[in-house]
Amino acid sequence: MKYLQRRRRLLPTLTAGVMMLGVGGLTLLVMTQPAKADPINNTDFVMTIDTTKPGVSNTDQFTIPVTGGGYNYTVDCNNDGIPDAVGVTGSHTCTYSDEGRHTIRIGGTFPQIYVNNAGDRLKIMSVDQWGTGVWRSMDSAFRGAENMDVKATDVPNLTNVTSLQGMFDTARSLKGEGANWRWNTSNVTTTANMFHGAGQFNQNIGSWNMGNVTSAGHMFAYAGAFNNGGSSSIASWNTAKLEYADSMFEWANSFNQPIGLWNMTKAHAMVRMLDNARAFNQSLAGWQLTSLQDVTGDPYAGGANMLDNTALSVQNYDATLTAWNNAVLKSPVTLGAAGLKYCTAEAAHAALQKTVADGGHGWTINGDAKQCPTYTLTFNTGSGSPVPSQTVAYTAKAVRPADPTRAGYTFSGWYADPTYLMQWDFNIHTMPNSNFTLYAKWNAVPTAPGNPGAPNQPGQPSQPGQPGASQGRAGSQLADTGTSLPVAIGAGVTAIISGAVLLMRKKCS
Repeated sequence: MKYLQRRRRLLPTLTAGVMMLGVGGLTLLVMTQPAKADPINNTDFVMTIDTTKPGVSNTDQFTIPVTGGGYNYTVDCNNDGIPDAVGVTGSHTCTYSDEGRHTIRIGGTFPQIYVNNAGDRLKIMSVDQWGTGVWRSMDSAFRGAENMDVKATDVPNLTNVTSLQGMFDTARSLKGEGANWRWNTSNVTTTANMFHGAGQFNQNIGSWNMGNVTSAGHMFAYAGAFNNGGSSSIASWNTAKLEYADSMFEWANSFNQPIGLWNMTKAHAMVRMLDNARAFNQSLAGWQLTSLQDVTGDPYAGGANMLDNTALSVQNYDATLTAWNNAVLKSPVTLGAAGLKYCTAEAAHAALQKTVADGGHGWTINGDAKQCPTYTLTFNTGSGSPVPSQTVAYTAKAVRPADPTRAGYTFSGWYADPTYLMQWDFNIHTMPNSNFTLYAKWNAVPTAPGNPGAPNQPGQPSQPGQPGASQGRAGSQLADTGTSLPVAIGAGVTAIISGAVLLMRKKCS
């Protein structure tokens, strides 16, 4: 018993001792570990590289490209949490014990990355995080980084950035799928060549603020997949200050968004703007080209080759020419329109090319031609005799065919709809810009009434029978007179009552 009491008194003391020993051991263990930087965070710029790709450094190295001054950054070359260099003010070369892919993170002040088609440009594989650092410029940042993609789900801080020129120029592997492209570009003034040659890029950047951009020349040139991610949001770009749009969509073969309401009043350089944008089929009637003019010695001024080999339909090109002819324009202007066709804008086309002295605009339009497309006009006669279809040019009038026939009906005209709401007038109505069907309306011929013949003569009234004479079967007599049934019922009721009275008397006696 005493042993157990002593054991109970010693237990708390032993427990406390074990706990103190454990804490001391843990403290010693922590103190003996090497110091580490914070785990990866949202403040660092992070990218993945592959040392085995061609470059100026060895196959176990990568050199971080910089330009100018203002740097004071920390480098973790293999993302192990241990800084490899601190307080770096210029470029830095990471050297690895093993060749291949490595993730680099850069913290501190790192205002600009500057590949510019040189150095280890082909070793950059992806941008994984932009970080929170303030960038000062993206000019030629990843120009020539042909193996690079952007995977970052955050956005770069572009508060101090005015130039995105050539940022992804010839970044042929750039897709940007899953990345965040809702950038704040409110202070940017140039996006020239930004996605030039980025043949796989097709993300929605319609939210970008382009209000201060003056130069967007070659921005999407040879970006064969670009169509703003299939979104028409690019139509709302503020282009009020845009002056240079030369080759902006040249050979952007997939682009076809409604940019016809862009403010182009300050644009004076539009050479090859949509040259060979072979999917582009939009009206540009809303463009006010008040600054467009050829300038001797300036190869980008004017509109030479501007619309060459686009997919503008006759209707969209007609609308564009008509609107431009009615606007205030400068002279001279050369407009490239190779392969385009116009129809209803024949007068506007002529007026645009008249000299200013003759009341025209003094333009020169190259490569287009008048051609009104033809369509098939079909006649639906219902159950009537067939009427052959006609081939009719757009805006032309069809020839009225001979009226069809139908047994038991009269033909009452052709209608533009099967419900017969609009009657077609061959002297007024013209062929629309598509195949079309007219519907025959029929009225049934009324049937002539038959000969009624001579009226029937009334017969002689029958003689009434003698009282008591037989009138046929009992059923017939009952149906005719309607009196036998009540009499029979009355007799039956009387018999029942009489029987009941006799029975009561018998019981009483």
